[in-house]
Amino acid sequence: MLVALYCEGLHRPLHFFPKSAWAYIVKNGSLTRAGETWFSTAFRQYGEDRFATYRLALRGIENPLDAAFERCAHAVFDPLIACIEDVRIAAQVEPVAA
Repeated sequence: MLVALYCEGLHRPLHFFPKSAWAYIVKNGSLTRAGETWFSTAFRQYGEDRFATYRLALRGIENPLDAAFERCAHAVFDPLIACIEDVRIAAQVEPVAA
Protein backbone atom coordinates (compact mmCIF):
# COMPACT_ATOMS: atom_id res chain seq x y z
CA MET A 1 0.00 0.00 0.00
CA LEU A 2 2.83 2.41 0.74
CA VAL A 3 4.27 1.85 -2.72
CA ALA A 4 0.88 2.74 -4.21
CA LEU A 5 0.87 5.96 -2.18
CA TYR A 6 4.39 6.71 -3.40
CA CYS A 7 3.30 6.25 -7.02
CA GLU A 8 0.24 8.43 -6.45
CA GLY A 9 2.44 11.10 -4.89
CA LEU A 10 4.54 11.22 -8.05
CA HIS A 11 1.46 12.43 -9.95
CA ARG A 12 -0.26 14.76 -7.46
CA PRO A 13 0.22 16.00 -3.90
CA LEU A 14 -0.86 13.46 -1.31
CA HIS A 15 -3.15 14.62 1.46
CA PHE A 16 -0.85 13.16 4.09
CA PHE A 17 0.35 15.33 6.94
CA PRO A 18 2.22 13.32 9.57
CA LYS A 19 1.25 15.18 12.74
CA SER A 20 -2.39 15.61 11.77
CA ALA A 21 -2.62 12.02 10.52
CA TRP A 22 -1.16 10.70 13.77
CA ALA A 23 -3.68 12.74 15.80
CA TYR A 24 -6.46 11.43 13.56
CA ILE A 25 -5.43 7.79 14.03
CA VAL A 26 -4.71 7.79 17.76
CA LYS A 27 -7.92 9.68 18.52
CA ASN A 28 -10.04 7.01 16.87
CA GLY A 29 -10.57 8.67 13.49
CA SER A 30 -11.48 12.09 14.87
CA LEU A 31 -11.24 14.76 12.18
CA THR A 32 -11.73 17.30 14.95
CA ARG A 33 -8.48 16.19 16.60
CA ALA A 34 -6.70 16.17 13.24
CA GLY A 35 -8.01 19.68 12.60
CA GLU A 36 -6.67 20.86 15.94
CA THR A 37 -3.23 19.75 14.78
CA TRP A 38 -3.61 21.01 11.22
CA PHE A 39 -5.12 24.48 11.71
CA SER A 40 -3.20 27.27 13.43
CA THR A 41 -5.00 29.32 16.06
CA ALA A 42 -4.13 32.17 18.40
CA PHE A 43 -3.25 29.57 21.04
CA ARG A 44 -1.51 27.13 18.70
CA GLN A 45 0.39 29.20 16.19
CA TYR A 46 2.36 26.47 14.47
CA GLY A 47 -0.17 24.11 12.95
CA GLU A 48 0.78 22.12 9.89
CA ASP A 49 -1.23 24.53 7.74
CA ARG A 50 1.64 27.03 8.19
CA PHE A 51 4.19 24.84 6.39
CA ALA A 52 5.14 26.59 3.15
CA THR A 53 5.40 23.32 1.23
CA TYR A 54 1.85 22.33 2.16
CA ARG A 55 0.50 25.80 1.34
CA LEU A 56 2.12 25.68 -2.10
CA ALA A 57 1.05 22.13 -2.94
CA LEU A 58 -2.49 22.59 -1.64
CA ARG A 59 -3.23 26.10 -2.88
CA GLY A 60 -6.88 26.42 -3.76
CA ILE A 61 -7.95 23.57 -1.47
CA GLU A 62 -9.96 24.93 1.42
CA ASN A 63 -9.84 21.91 3.74
CA PRO A 64 -7.31 19.17 2.91
CA LEU A 65 -8.55 16.95 5.76
CA ASP A 66 -10.84 15.04 3.44
CA ALA A 67 -11.41 11.43 2.40
CA ALA A 68 -8.00 11.29 0.70
CA PHE A 69 -6.40 12.40 3.98
CA GLU A 70 -8.26 9.69 5.89
CA ARG A 71 -7.24 7.03 3.37
CA CYS A 72 -3.57 8.03 3.54
CA ALA A 73 -3.57 8.22 7.34
CA HIS A 74 -5.01 4.73 7.61
CA ALA A 75 -2.65 3.32 4.98
CA VAL A 76 0.43 4.64 6.75
CA PHE A 77 -0.41 4.36 10.44
CA ASP A 78 -2.82 1.42 10.83
CA PRO A 79 -0.08 -1.20 10.28
CA LEU A 80 2.16 0.66 12.72
CA ILE A 81 -0.52 0.89 15.40
CA ALA A 82 -1.17 -2.84 15.03
CA CYS A 83 2.50 -3.55 15.85
CA ILE A 84 3.04 -1.14 18.74
CA GLU A 85 4.34 -2.78 21.89
CA ASP A 86 5.51 0.39 23.67
CA VAL A 87 2.97 1.19 26.40
CA ARG A 88 3.75 4.93 26.21
CA ILE A 89 2.55 5.09 22.62
CA ALA A 90 -0.15 2.45 22.96
CA ALA A 91 -1.63 4.50 25.81
CA GLN A 92 -2.21 7.39 23.38
CA VAL A 93 -4.45 5.29 21.17
CA GLU A 94 -8.08 5.58 22.23
CA PRO A 95 -9.96 2.27 22.19
CA VAL A 96 -12.67 1.85 19.60
CA ALA A 97 -16.13 2.14 21.15
CA ALA A 98 -18.23 -0.99 20.74
